[in-house]
Amino acid sequence: DAVEEEEARAETGPAAACVELTRLGARELDISWPAFALQGSLTMVEYRVTACLLAGTEDSPDFESRGVVVATLTLEKQSEQVTATVPGLFPNTRYVLRVDARYPHIGKRAFSSGKALSPAFLTPFPARPPLPPVPVALEPPSPHDPAE
Repeated sequence: DAVEEEEARAETGPAAACVELTRLGARELDISWPAFALQGSLTMVEYRVTACLLAGTEDSPDFESRGVVVATLTLEKQSEQVTATVPGLFPNTRYVLRVDARYPHIGKRAFSSGKALSPAFLTPFPARPPLPPVPVALEPPSPHDPAE
């Protein structure tokens, strides 16, 4: 089917991997991507960010069975670059992100067949909390202390 082939090209083509990780933390990250092209005079668009947990370095993302929507945002006016914060990630875990879009109040409200993907990434271990305070043994005053 020509539509399925076009969707496969949209998800694997060179333009697909355009979600950039701008700040990566143990439990959340900031991302950015080029704004999707809108039709005619439409200016409002809704973006959906989906995370897919990967089992290992060779695992391929399966958004249909393992994808979880982690963020949505609606923009009333489009800019060249879109940014979002993705919360709720697990530390030391491998993910791929996918971004798609739709018009929030027009038509069937189906999300776009074209998807923007991130490269696979590994969230870092969280920063180690400081160790608990340790009591310091004080030396008792010497009986020959000249201060007396």
